Amino acid sequence: MFESLGLGDARWRNRLSRTSDRVLYESAAASRGAVIVSHWRHDALHRESGTAITPFLELGVVVEVHCRCDPETAAQRFTERTRHAGHLDAQGDPVEVVERFRRLSALGPVGILDPIVVDTTVAPDVAGIADAVHTRARGETGVNPAS
Repeated sequence: MFESLGLGDARWRNRLSRTSDRVLYESAAASRGAVIVSHWRHDALHRESGTAITPFLELGVVVEVHCRCDPETAAQRFTERTRHAGHLDAQGDPVEVVERFRRLSALGPVGILDPIVVDTTVAPDVAGIADAVHTRARGETGVNPAS
């Protein structure tokens, strides 16, 4: 969207993010099933940041995979990644980024029943996580392979 609609300030970026969320939802709704990766908005924060989860819950079976690591590692990974300049990452204060990840970490999963929690400080067992997702999607109970 940055390429087709242009760059702007933080308010513009947020408008494009919400538009992107609608496109993501429409694509998921039109699919026969999807794995959707996003920074989901945590209701406890009441922020504009992140994708609202509620519309996606209406699409059918939803399995939450909550990836966690210590806030400092998450902040480092966030600041070291390369994204389009339109995200305005370069304008972020590194201290605030760590604080934001501390707040997010304290909240935990977004709240979908029985989330699969993955410790990303070590290489995850991708096959085990996929099996757990399939088990949950079929409505079966199972052991969380990542806890």
